[in-house]
Amino acid sequence: MMFLTVVIPLYNKSQSIESTIKSVLNQTHTDFELIVVNDGSTDGSENVIKQFTDERIKLLNITNSGVSVARNTGIRSAKSSYVCLLDADDYWLPNHLEKINNLVERYPDCSMYSSCFYEILEDGSKFQAKNRYPSDYIGILDDFFLEYSRSRSLVHSSCVCLNKKMFAECGGFPVGVKLGEDIYLWLKMAMLGQVAYSGSPQVIIRRNAENRTATRVDNDILYHIKYFHENPSEKNKLPTKMHHSLDVFLKKNIFVNALFTLSIKDEITFNKYLTAMREISCMYYIILGSLSFVLTPYMLKLLRKIRNLLQNS
Repeated sequence: MMFLTVVIPLYNKSQSIESTIKSVLNQTHTDFELIVVNDGSTDGSENVIKQFTDERIKLLNITNSGVSVARNTGIRSAKSSYVCLLDADDYWLPNHLEKINNLVERYPDCSMYSSCFYEILEDGSKFQAKNRYPSDYIGILDDFFLEYSRSRSLVHSSCVCLNKKMFAECGGFPVGVKLGEDIYLWLKMAMLGQVAYSGSPQVIIRRNAENRTATRVDNDILYHIKYFHENPSEKNKLPTKMHHSLDVFLKKNIFVNALFTLSIKDEITFNKYLTAMREISCMYYIILGSLSFVLTPYMLKLLRKIRNLLQNS
């Protein structure tokens, strides 16, 4: 049994953090430490943490600095070489750490470990993105970038476990970034090493959870798209096949998010996505450019439908 570290970044989640922590303490795998990084909460979240007496829990209080700083702080403080992340909105089923432990013991040199997950809507219904891996699958993903382009249920900030050494090599989560910082890290980690995966869904994501942010800010594109657009030579570090697969992932990501900006008539952000697409696919660049000239009410409705289908595929 491996000793693992669990890190939960916390900011104003007093209504959900208790159930989140209980889901960690109820794990069948018991050899872990739980680091909760309180990112300057003002709603009494800290008091909820202090009600727990389990010695495996460690509370770190920092000045409000954003989720990247909170995660980086927790991971740097970890005693284990393998760090599991969990958002304060979400919770684990009892076997999650056991599944991760099995992956780590079988593939100790991977950069990243993950499992399938469910999403729970506000009405209580359960949603899972398409995934070609059966629930009993345990193994290395042959081409993470290609598989991630096919299914967003491969990795999430509540189901991932990171190799701490490789996390330090890629510089951690980018500070000051509000959207796309997590996907950026998954891509960078996958560039450093292989990714091991369990097809068993052991994590529950509260899709419309309290204070979960899903809106675009400052007319900017997602950070991982912006990063590889501004640093194209980074992809040259990959073998040709993986370079192509990363482009496939970015192409789909750009297309989906460009459709979203079109559907809400955000012309500034759309043009940024259009520019990024031009360097990856001329065909999709032309398609997106053409769509921008036919924005009838029917087309806007159709764009939203296409975007949702692509995102959930």
